[in-house]
Amino acid sequence: MPFYVNALGGVSTRMVHMAHTDTGPVGTLTTVIGQLLDPQVSRKFHGHIIVSSGGDETRYEVWADPETGCWESVDHAAGIRDVYNPIDGLLLTSPGQRDEEDVDRGTVENMPAHLGLFFPLRMGIWSRSRDRWRMTGATTGADGRTVVGLQALDDNSQGSLTVTTDGVPVLFREPEQDIVLEMHEAFGGRPDFWWKK
Repeated sequence: MPFYVNALGGVSTRMVHMAHTDTGPVGTLTTVIGQLLDPQVSRKFHGHIIVSSGGDETRYEVWADPETGCWESVDHAAGIRDVYNPIDGLLLTSPGQRDEEDVDRGTVENMPAHLGLFFPLRMGIWSRSRDRWRMTGATTGADGRTVVGLQALDDNSQGSLTVTTDGVPVLFREPEQDIVLEMHEAFGGRPDFWWKK
């Protein structure tokens, strides 16, 4: 039975039903896709992300509210803080001073790649024309985490996305880098996604 994610990122009823009845690789993949698209999982997060590339590591402290599209990313070692608030349509950065860039509301290009773990639909894994990857299958390990296999659309490169039992992506592995969600927690209240002078 074929499965699909439609152009808007929605999951068909047929696919969700299949995810509950099929425990093979296709059923596992459809279950994970359902989790990644589930608005119940799109809650406010605070966490620490490590990006490893070529032997270098960069650590970020991040806050994200997928429902509103707001996010904040802080590289404490470099003293850089990026804040995006789509209500104002501004990307605010701090490489030593306050800068403001006008950006289109909801723009994808200005989001750092490491924040994709909190905004799965903005990750390049959905086989869309702008994406690098397509999902090829999924397996669940003894720890309950599911590893989704990824195949590059334009070459033979392989990657993977690891997702927890509650649908949170925690590891995005590409040939040139790993993005790891080291610690995450849901937060109540409202972080300050508006710049404080």
